[in-house]
Amino acid sequence: MTTFELRPIGRVVSSLVDPTIAPRQPDEGAPPATLEFIDGPRVRVRSLEALDGTPIVDVKPLIGEVNER
Repeated sequence: MTTFELRPIGRVVSSLVDPTIAPRQPDEGAPPATLEFIDGPRVRVRSLEALDGTPIVDVKPLIGEVNER
């Protein structure tokens, strides 16, 4: 079997800290968050359902709109 090693390129900074109350989808009230990359840049995003401190291993654009409640 082939194995792969993933290295984080950053982390999520978010007000979400409790996984039991975190939204599962962006349109379920996910708050704005910041993506902090290891070489310094920060990107503000909206409707991100990731907990504070989540490692970032890749970034993909959203195609289309998120229906926010």
